Amino acid sequence: MAEPVGVRFGRRTYDVPAWRTDRTYVWTLEGSDCVFLIAVAVLLVFRGSFTNTQFMVALATIPSLVRRSGPPSIAF
Repeated sequence: MAEPVGVRFGRRTYDVPAWRTDRTYVWTLEGSDCVFLIAVAVLLVFRGSFTNTQFMVALATIPSLVRRSGPPSIAF
């Protein structure tokens, strides 16, 4: 979902260095926000599979980790 959202609605771009290469990729904040929101939505759908502590830890970590990474690069 991030690519179509970023291509259609993306106005604010930033460069992401690829992992173990000299290449850089151009991502948009709008596309990254889409990834973040989808990660939160998936966690909410599977809320019943977590204990309260597991859910809070997952909600605090997974969306930002998913937003910062993606094939073929890992943004640090």
